[in-house]
Amino acid sequence: MKHIVKHLVIAITVLLPGKIISESILLPTSYPLVLEKLIFFKQDTFKVFYGGPIDKPENGAQWIMPIVFEGTDQKTRAVYEVAFINCEPTTAKDADIIFIQASDIDIKFKNSRSNNYKVFSSLINGEYHNEKYIVVRGCDVAAVFFPDIFIASADRTQHDSDKTQIVQFLNTQFKTRNDYTIIETEYKKDIILYETEDETVYEPIHVTTDFETESYSFSVEKRIKKHDLWKIYYIISKKEAPQKNNHLSERDTLLRIDSGCVSGQIYDDMSCDCLDQLHEALKQIAYNQNSQGIIIHVPGHDGRGFGTAPKAETEIYKRGGCGRIHSTCPLDTIAAATLLYGTEIYDLRSFNGIAGLLHDMNISKVILLTDNIAKVNSLKYNGIEVIRQETNTNKSTCLDHLNAKKNSSLYF
Repeated sequence: MKHIVKHLVIAITVLLPGKIISESILLPTSYPLVLEKLIFFKQDTFKVFYGGPIDKPENGAQWIMPIVFEGTDQKTRAVYEVAFINCEPTTAKDADIIFIQASDIDIKFKNSRSNNYKVFSSLINGEYHNEKYIVVRGCDVAAVFFPDIFIASADRTQHDSDKTQIVQFLNTQFKTRNDYTIIETEYKKDIILYETEDETVYEPIHVTTDFETESYSFSVEKRIKKHDLWKIYYIISKKEAPQKNNHLSERDTLLRIDSGCVSGQIYDDMSCDCLDQLHEALKQIAYNQNSQGIIIHVPGHDGRGFGTAPKAETEIYKRGGCGRIHSTCPLDTIAAATLLYGTEIYDLRSFNGIAGLLHDMNISKVILLTDNIAKVNSLKYNGIEVIRQETNTNKSTCLDHLNAKKNSSLYF
């Protein structure tokens, strides 16, 4: 009998103090074919992925569709998210088109000091006007598919030709309006603190997040790890993130390893708990006076590492319906992913890079906010002492999602 290879192995190396750790990522061999099937429209270097639904309590974003522009070197040079507001692709006839560039960080942390966040939030919640419209957002960071991770250039320049091509696509495919509005935004230029052969570290920016009647300020430091599979990490703390070789107290560090989620953390999808997990960790760090605390946010982990485009397809399966590849009755999040990839592998995420960051900050003991066994095991393997603390989100709109995770072998 001929042996059938079901997985591809991608090997990477992660540098830790005093040693090099090899890391293998198992990728289903079906994955390249899955990606091809998820492409809704393709013309030269312009690719549109089919996307998937968003759950909102009333009006607002109902569907997101990722768009990728490639350069002449066939590498991603720009990524846009197309959000259908008060409509879906099938009902978008005569919809207005609005372009905006709002910072990922401002949106994910609900930065109440940012006017850009307030405008974007109003747009995706359907408050711009009561009719249907489409919001096109230029991304700072995007992981539309594995292992391609896009990081915008420092000036975040957008091409006018991109807008023209997107509008033409929307008008041709969905009969939207043939013109567009641009909502101007202000951007602070990223400032590099220092750069080595391995990483680029940027000056922290500050965000303010409102919790009920109180507001708390956080520092968000961006680090690009040039030889790391996931490329980019955000380190969030109540004050400046600990720098390399600084002396820290012996107190345990409260830590949340947080994966990026475009549908939940950017578009407030009610069917997942990713936004709630992030903001619950922010609350614990803000309220806890007895220990230092940090969140390490990994935007490249969207879709459990597979990317935004395949994750969007599984959102169709979760609700039941016809996607690009399968037509199903409603499935839980794990069943939806295993159906799409055709194997038991539904999670590509790895965490050795997190351990490297902790070593850089001289953190050797953590209280880890997680329900994920792999996060605990990875940190322990890399010499970090771990006390696990379970998460505390129980949102009523995603109980099926939560129960599926609890029943998975990867979760406590």
